[in-house]
Amino acid sequence: MIDLIDESVDMTILGQRDYIGSVRIPLREVLLKGSITGDFNVYDENRRMTGQLSVAVEMSDSGLALDGAMQNSMRVTHSQAQQKDVIKCIAQSIARSGF
Repeated sequence: MIDLIDESVDMTILGQRDYIGSVRIPLREVLLKGSITGDFNVYDENRRMTGQLSVAVEMSDSGLALDGAMQNSMRVTHSQAQQKDVIKCIAQSIARSGF
């Protein structure tokens, strides 16, 4: 899940909110297919849709790629360390983009 925060909001003013919402990106699809592209709904804490986030994620570390036979199996599991590495790479990419 990615939380979206509006950094331009002056939080020193009483009642101001910087939280826009959260979006869930199905990272398992990236592991299975190597990439994912699409528009994902953003929801606030009351589960109201507040917008959409366009996302394109591609896995480039061949060490994490799955072979063709395993891609078709939804029972494929990865270690928590690999999952954390993928999430870390995505977060670093988003941070570098200035998002």
